[in-house]
Amino acid sequence: MAAAPPLFDEIVEEILARLPPDDPATLLRAALACKQWARLVSGPGFRARLRALHREAPMLGFLCDLRGDDDGAISRFVPTSSFRPRRHADRRGMSKLCKLPMLPRRAQSWSAAVLCGCADAAGACDGCHLGPFRVVYVGTDADGIFSCVYSSLDGAWSEPASAEHPEHPHMPRIRALVGDALHFLFQASASILRYDLGARQVSVIQRPPACTDFQGRPLLMTMEDGRLGFASVLNSRLCLWPREVGADGEARWAQSRAIDLETLLPADALWALPYLIGFADGVGVLFVWTAVGGLFLVNLGSGLLRNVDIDRDIYGVVPYVSYYIPALKISAEGDGAEPSAGASEPQVLLQGL
Repeated sequence: MAAAPPLFDEIVEEILARLPPDDPATLLRAALACKQWARLVSGPGFRARLRALHREAPMLGFLCDLRGDDDGAISRFVPTSSFRPRRHADRRGMSKLCKLPMLPRRAQSWSAAVLCGCADAAGACDGCHLGPFRVVYVGTDADGIFSCVYSSLDGAWSEPASAEHPEHPHMPRIRALVGDALHFLFQASASILRYDLGARQVSVIQRPPACTDFQGRPLLMTMEDGRLGFASVLNSRLCLWPREVGADGEARWAQSRAIDLETLLPADALWALPYLIGFADGVGVLFVWTAVGGLFLVNLGSGLLRNVDIDRDIYGVVPYVSYYIPALKISAEGDGAEPSAGASEPQVLLQGL
């Protein structure tokens, strides 16, 4: 019986692109099935098909700081999928750190964020991670709050933009990029700082009225529709507030959702108030830390809960959200399922998108 003709490349790409993007090992096994599949997975057309089909890249893990035995910090990458970052035996070949010029103004306390320089006016990036970048620096001093931006294209800082703030709080570590504005949350204050990247202006907005007691370590987030959101734990309930513009043109907070953590988390995890320590934009995942149960990932879209095995106190998380596919060096001879005589086996390399 004659063998069935091979499928067209477009059909194979469509099938492979529908494999779960949050499990890179599945795609790697498929790519090793034959040279045709390996060639298609490694090609630029497959990357474009992945982005068009799935829209948002999956979260493959996160970077975090763990409390060490001597009260110091231990930085670690925690995988949430089959993805594992490549380990370097030494520092040779690693990218050099970029040294920025002196800031135009000194700060008593500060925070910063690194943004892709190819982002459009809506703050969206095409996922290149290889182009120019911007560093947004926000600080406080005796005169109030100020912010300035470093551009890798210009190689210089912008002139500082200032705003008055009578409380002079310590700078936050929690921030959210919404549209063309970067927002910073003051943990020990009722204020949120908004920095407009286009106009380079600093302004201050207030927290939701129900969240001024500073409990539960609230955080800022990006809602599914792209609006600025505020999350906090109040009386064992995870409450979400989007910021919306009313009919009168004024922006205000409006509670949209409350999740009962008593029915979601194990009973012993709630003997102390849980902390919100991070949010993964694009995938809608909240990081909830509990003193007994450890770290839980709450998917706001599906309602699913996942416990991450971490045996130390954790503070600060940076989600790693990206497509990750195998890049295979294959022989140029044929596309059959079996390698030709003398042809080398596919060599596996991994690359992020």
